[in-house]
Amino acid sequence: MSSCTSEELLEVWDLVRPERGSLMRLKRLSLRNGAWFAALDWKQRKFMDIVIKMVDQIRSVLLLRVLAPLVRRLLIAIGGDARRGSLALMRTAAYEMMRIVAQKIVRIAEKWGNMSAYRWLEEGFIKFLVVMNLPQNKNPVAFTC
Repeated sequence: MSSCTSEELLEVWDLVRPERGSLMRLKRLSLRNGAWFAALDWKQRKFMDIVIKMVDQIRSVLLLRVLAPLVRRLLIAIGGDARRGSLALMRTAAYEMMRIVAQKIVRIAEKWGNMSAYRWLEEGFIKFLVVMNLPQNKNPVAFTC
């Protein structure tokens, strides 16, 4: 077990939804980059497999507490830390959607006279928009033109 407090472990569920689809994506991504076998032993992998097969939505606080360190370990193995690992889980559709939003923001900023706004289209600003639209952030970008 890690040296994190119980609250820090449960913060993992702010990054990854406690449901079958999210856990399946996490497993698939960690299998692709080898983290599944490097970060978890065989008992932990079997436990994760059983949870994925048997549970649609995890509501049990006990199960959330047991799974949190395993999910956190996988996220760290994927991205170097839990937050970057959760970004790796995001599909390219979310990234592309935020790229379109960023382009609209840049067009407006240029109309307002900010001629350096085109540099915002670099990956950092788009990742910022993706992070701001994570499920735990209650104010998603509602940007329409």
